[in-house]
Amino acid sequence: MAFFLKYPPDYFQQEVDLSIKDNYYQSADFDSNYQFGNIETRSINWEEDPCDNKVIVGDDLVISEDQALEHNLTEVFEIYSPLENIIFRGYETNPSKKCKK
Repeated sequence: MAFFLKYPPDYFQQEVDLSIKDNYYQSADFDSNYQFGNIETRSINWEEDPCDNKVIVGDDLVISEDQALEHNLTEVFEIYSPLENIIFRGYETNPSKKCKK
C-alpha cells in the first residue's frame, strides 16, 4: 500500500513497527494493526467508527450492504482486481445522520 501511494520510505520506517522486519525469520507473531500517515489497518468498531468523519474501506465480508445502510455510509470508491472484480469498497461516514454528540 505504501508503495502504490508513493508514501516516503523514511516516514514509513519511523511510523511502523520495525520488529516485523527485524524478526522476520524468528517470530511467528504478527500484528496486522498498524498506522502510517492517515491510514490505519484494524477491525471496524461499529459503535465508534461511524461517529467520526472518515472513510472506511473493506470487502463485502467486512462491510455488507445492510451494514452500510444501517450505519448511513456513503460509497465513495471501489477498487478492482486485474480481472475487473470489486475487491474493496470505500465508504464515507455520516456522523450527523448516525450519531448524536
